[in-house]
Amino acid sequence: MLNTSNVAHSILAEEVDNCNSNNNNNNSLLLNDLSFHNDDIITNGSLHYGVYDTTVFDVLKVDSEDFASQITLMDLPAFKAITPDELISCNWSSKAKLEKAFHIVQFTRRFNQVNFWVQGELLRADILKNRIEILSHFVRVAKKLYEFNNINACMAVVMALQSAPIYRLQRTWANNNKTIYE
Repeated sequence: MLNTSNVAHSILAEEVDNCNSNNNNNNSLLLNDLSFHNDDIITNGSLHYGVYDTTVFDVLKVDSEDFASQITLMDLPAFKAITPDELISCNWSSKAKLEKAFHIVQFTRRFNQVNFWVQGELLRADILKNRIEILSHFVRVAKKLYEFNNINACMAVVMALQSAPIYRLQRTWANNNKTIYE
């Protein structure tokens, strides 16, 4: 049986090596590289996300290491596409941000995608026991993202767990195993 986390790690290592060895300025980036779903589209500068069937996909059935490696692989094209000029110009908050800092805007949207996805998964769990398991799972995913040096996605998950809707889930936080947070 093929170990998916080993395959993901080797692909990630190869992509990082390619990123380090290819110092060309080819910054073309396919829109599909940035999205979770092929139904995500951009119209008039706004990103519209595809719809997911929550009964088909259970986040608890995927190992936290596999999640972290897949999120990292999905983040890599967006990260590689950012140019120094986009960072230096600080145009990501200007009116012309899609022309002057397109890749930074896409990377920010990627952060928000992960953040809102984590929040949505936690808030969709209507049973306390399931919510506790999902919360613990995402804490482990954040730890793995940190180990993979994907600080952007790690912070997206952590910020989702610290967002107001999740922070207010007092019974969920109270019943959780404290050793997971260390």
